[in-house]
Amino acid sequence: MENQEVIRVRAYRFDLSINNRPYYDDYEVPFQSEKMKVLDVLRYIQEKLDYSLSFTWDCRLWNCGLCGISVNKRPCSACLTDVKSVVVDNGLLIEPLLNYPVIKDLVVDRTMEVEQMQKRGIKYERHDKDFSIDKIPEVINPEEVAFFRDWYLACIDCLVCSSACPAFSTEYEFIGPHLSVKIAKYLAHPRDDGNRARQGSEGGVFRCLNCRRCDVVCPLGLEISNKTMERLKSEAIENGYAPPPIRDFLENEYNFGNPWGMSPLKRAEWRENLDVFSFDSQKHDFLLYIGCTGSYDTRAQEATKSLAKILLKA
Repeated sequence: MENQEVIRVRAYRFDLSINNRPYYDDYEVPFQSEKMKVLDVLRYIQEKLDYSLSFTWDCRLWNCGLCGISVNKRPCSACLTDVKSVVVDNGLLIEPLLNYPVIKDLVVDRTMEVEQMQKRGIKYERHDKDFSIDKIPEVINPEEVAFFRDWYLACIDCLVCSSACPAFSTEYEFIGPHLSVKIAKYLAHPRDDGNRARQGSEGGVFRCLNCRRCDVVCPLGLEISNKTMERLKSEAIENGYAPPPIRDFLENEYNFGNPWGMSPLKRAEWRENLDVFSFDSQKHDFLLYIGCTGSYDTRAQEATKSLAKILLKA
């Protein structure tokens, strides 16, 4: 974009004291420089075009996390997002974060996050009642301290990850990526001894779809899906807090090699009365891998048999 160009901005407006229905206002903002942020656009509108536009911001130092909004249907942090990286046809559609109640315009209600933390006891826990100032502190692995500091303390609580999460948007039994990061933070704390496996499981981490949208939108580039969600799932499984369907699935895989808990000897029963032979690397160039579903599930077996018949006639 050139400096003399104008950005067409359509901003979401909502004020319950005036109207119980949201609407949109249009503004024109001059493009100032290549380093112009979305927050600069909002401040220009508020200071020079419409003082009634409400949004939250504070530090401009990538620290407070208050300026989370949605730009062109993508959650982001306004102070970190370059206008040129999100503008489409010289236009910006600016809306509040999804999945959170709107208080006014672009301001969302964050109290539900605090209430969930209080309800689930997501806080630092230390149960060593015998600890005294005269006691020599235990040795802490420097690598654990560095991991805790560099990763889990990096989150700025902007709520962008939970706003982008499709699982969090459909059912609030899942606490979302943001609070999952909070639990994982205490799990990684060298001195914390709270039951984070139970908290993660009860918080619905197994409802995570592993779509990695939280990774994509995180303004700091944190790998939430791997370092938080997968770690909490593993912790819950290892400590016996996996939900029954997942627990049964894993036990069947371990004991029988398939999710149905059926004998491995029955894996090839679907090919009875069919001239289907086993793969021999010395004779054959191609392998048709059926997998567990096609081998054990009665409905899928019909599709497997039909495919085998087609290939035999080919």
